[in-house]
Amino acid sequence: MEATLEQLLEDTMKNPSIVGVLCTDSQGLNLGCRGTLSDEHAGVISVLAQQAAKLTSDPTDIHAVCLESDNGNIMIQKHDGITLAVHKMASSLSYQFSSSLSSGLNPTCVNYLVEL
Repeated sequence: MEATLEQLLEDTMKNPSIVGVLCTDSQGLNLGCRGTLSDEHAGVISVLAQQAAKLTSDPTDIHAVCLESDNGNIMIQKHDGITLAVHKMASSLSYQFSSSLSSGLNPTCVNYLVEL
């Protein structure tokens, strides 16, 4: 699992508009990070995803939180106990991030679309 997660983080950072990526577990433990998102952000990102899930009563909904600023966006999404945050710099381009995220990083496709 660690090797797959490390490869996922490295592949994500290859996009020139992505400046940070972070993966946490449901307790806010940092599973891996690169760039502008670090261990100090893990707890906050995990809590934001958990709070977003409380906005609906449907447990099958996949919620996304987008923090927007003049410098870029941070997209946060939780799936199967794993929370992923992607920090993308402002641009007119869109990026689709497709990954295998589940408790064992099995091939469950989760798509993140961040448009700035």
